[in-house]
Amino acid sequence: MTYFDFAATTPMSKNALKTYSQVAREFFGNPSSHHAIGLKANGLLMHCRETIADLIHVPKQSLIFTSGGSEGNELAIRMSIKQLNADKNEILVSPIEHASVHHILASIPDLNIKELPLNKHGQLTPELLQEVLTPQTGLIILQAVNSVTGIIQPIDELATIAKQHDVLFHCDGVQAFTKYTVPFNVTSYSASSHKIYGPKGTGLLYLNPRVGFTPLFPGVTHEFGFRQGTVDLPSVAAFTTAIQDAFSSYTDDIAHYKSLRTTLIESLPTWENMLDCPTYPGIIGLFAPVSVGNQFIDTLHEFGYCVSSTSACNDLATTDPALLAIGISPDLASRFVRISFGKTTTVNEVLELARVLNSL
Repeated sequence: MTYFDFAATTPMSKNALKTYSQVAREFFGNPSSHHAIGLKANGLLMHCRETIADLIHVPKQSLIFTSGGSEGNELAIRMSIKQLNADKNEILVSPIEHASVHHILASIPDLNIKELPLNKHGQLTPELLQEVLTPQTGLIILQAVNSVTGIIQPIDELATIAKQHDVLFHCDGVQAFTKYTVPFNVTSYSASSHKIYGPKGTGLLYLNPRVGFTPLFPGVTHEFGFRQGTVDLPSVAAFTTAIQDAFSSYTDDIAHYKSLRTTLIESLPTWENMLDCPTYPGIIGLFAPVSVGNQFIDTLHEFGYCVSSTSACNDLATTDPALLAIGISPDLASRFVRISFGKTTTVNEVLELARVLNSL
C-alpha cells in the first residue's frame, strides 16, 4: 500500500522507536517515585521538558504532557472557561475546528458560544475578529492549520488582538506543531506526537504562565497538578526525539512538500484544487471531476492507495463539515479528496497516484 494520509497519522520514525525502546528498558521507574530508580526517570522527564521548552521558546513549567491533541484541547478549554468572569463569558469559536473542540463545548451546559466569521479563503482575518469582539468576549478558540483543507490561520496577529482585549486564546496546533512557531500571545496551545512521527497516545499542552490557570482536579500531583495518571516516559522521550528531528528537517520537508504538491496538481488537469487558499503544503485539498465517497476511497484502496475524503475523527460523515463551513457547496464538497504527504513520499509515488486518479 502507498500511504497518502499523513495528516491522519504518521508512522513512528526509526529515531523515535529507538528512543522509546531504550527508555522503556533503562528508565522504567515511575517519575513520581522518590527512590533512585524513580529519580532517574524523573531526571529524564525534566530533560525532555527542558529540551522541548528550549526549542519552542517557552518556560519549561508551562508545558504539560498529555495523551494527545484531543485531551490537550479539553484541558485547555475547560480550564479557560473556569477562568472566565460572569461578565466576560462569551466564547468565539470557528466553525472548522477539530471535532474534539465541538464535542467538548457541546458537553458543557449554559455556554455563551458564538461562531467566528471566516473570509472566502476560510480564514479569520484580524479585521473580522475586531468586528466580532465585544466587551463580553472571554475566550477565542481557533485551529492553526485545518486538518482537512490545510488552511492556515494568522494566529500571531489574532492572538495579539486577543491579548489587547484581555481575551483568552486557545489554539489547536496539532497540524501546525514544529511546522510553524508556537504563537507568543496564545494562552494555550495543544500538540500531538503521532502527527510528527512520534508515538500515539502522547501530546503536549502549553499553558501561558501569565494566565494563572488552576487545575481541574484537586489533589492531583502529576504534571504540576494539571493531569491525572503516571507519565508515559518512553512515549514522552520518543516524542521529544520526534520534535528535535522535525525542527532539524523543517526547511527540507517544506521544500519537499511544495515540490510534490506542484507535481500532483500539474498531473491532474481535470481536478480543481484549493491553492487560492493559504494552505500548508503537506495537505492538499482536491475536488474530483465526479462525486466521491467511501466507495471511491475503497476503489483507491484496491489500487493500493490510502487517501481520505474527511478527517479521521469525522469518518462517519461522507462530507466533512469543515468544507461546508467555509462556503463550499454540497455538490463541490461531495467531490473532495484529501491527499497528505510525508517525509518518505516520492515524486514517482505522486505520479502513479495521479495516473490512477485520472483513470477513475
